[in-house]
Amino acid sequence: MKNRWSTPSEWFGRTESGRPASQLAVLDYVWGREEFTATDVMEGTGLTRATAIDALGRLADAGLVLELANVRQAGEEKGGADNRSGGGATRSGGARVYRKGRPARRFAFRPQAGVVVGVDAGYTRLSAIAADLAGTTLASVSALSGWEPDTGARPVEALAEGEADKRREAVRSLVSKVLRAAGRTERELFAVCVGVPAPVNESGDSPSHHAGFWEKVNPGLLEALSDLAPIVRIENDALLAAVAEGTVGAAQGCASYVAVLGGARMGAGVVIDGKLLRGAHGAVGEMNAFEHVAGVGDSRGFAEYAGLLGANLVAAGEAPRGGEAVVDGTVGPAPGGAFDGLSPEEVTGRLVFEAIEAGDPDALVIAAHVGERLARIVTVLESFYDPERIVVSGAVGPAMIRVIEAARAAMPHAFESIVPELVGSELGAEAVVVGAVSAAVEMARSRALDIAG
Repeated sequence: MKNRWSTPSEWFGRTESGRPASQLAVLDYVWGREEFTATDVMEGTGLTRATAIDALGRLADAGLVLELANVRQAGEEKGGADNRSGGGATRSGGARVYRKGRPARRFAFRPQAGVVVGVDAGYTRLSAIAADLAGTTLASVSALSGWEPDTGARPVEALAEGEADKRREAVRSLVSKVLRAAGRTERELFAVCVGVPAPVNESGDSPSHHAGFWEKVNPGLLEALSDLAPIVRIENDALLAAVAEGTVGAAQGCASYVAVLGGARMGAGVVIDGKLLRGAHGAVGEMNAFEHVAGVGDSRGFAEYAGLLGANLVAAGEAPRGGEAVVDGTVGPAPGGAFDGLSPEEVTGRLVFEAIEAGDPDALVIAAHVGERLARIVTVLESFYDPERIVVSGAVGPAMIRVIEAARAAMPHAFESIVPELVGSELGAEAVVVGAVSAAVEMARSRALDIAG
């Protein structure tokens, strides 16, 4: 069985191990495989039989591999006294039962040998998944951060006294909670990966932000969590969304793609020629430069931008007649529509997206404008990175699909030549935490023998 968690190891740095290269080669081969023989390992690694058998023995001692009953034993246990004619009989079910010669030694990877945890430490919401070493979900939990959404209407407040400690403890507590929900303990924990809405360098730190936002969401999380597991890593959330899309999502099979995460603020994870791009400060996917792009104006997320247009539409309706048209020559919302009778403060991105899903005429016009803005964003990303595909990641519902369709319609007018494929994610709001699990599995894989053995 091919390991579905096929994240390239170099994306997260192959940690040096003191184990012999033969053992590491065998571990790489068997990881995630349900059943295999020593011959399979020899052919897959190029090792001699003696070396392969020795390495398998080491993995079995560490609990990472289980030796299965051989074919003869399995056949006798299941077949009983059926069809005993000859040295090699066939049971009624058609399975071959070998009775002569040396039976093949069969093995299986033991994903239950350890556990990993992925965390999406967002600004307003925290979520975590505990998974086994094959990436299979064992439990998931979530919690609110207690912070108000960052809509851009006011500056993000700096960390108040004690808030950094609360943030760190909230993430620690979530890891402990998801382990309990999975019926596992910290002693079984191989790796933890946490995604935050901020650039993160190779040391796990976020650079200083002019408004203090990056320090607020990543107040020394690596140091705070370092005692929880042998491997702990903090990563940018959009980068982890890109990992998820490339591993199990809409970018599988793509060597060059960009995953755009459009929460309260946009961010991007970039993979070019099979390489996950970070930059000196981990800020490759930061999109603040869109403040200087006409037709985009800022890094506000798609729903937030839709909410802004909806609020402006309502505000125009409150103005005296002859006020400035906000959307397609319209001054104020249509009577009886989704926005009729609302104040600007009542219009949120969620409300506008729900109205788009319901087919409200004003909302559909807003969706077209958000789509045109997305087309401009895609134009810039294409010119910088030349990706094969751009994935709109995160919670992509029916409203966002309409926005993507509008962007596709606008793209031929926005591009001079190359038009990348634009698709919506199917991973939903769990894209970041799924990417964190995928990264944690790969990091556990790189040091599993050191941890388990």
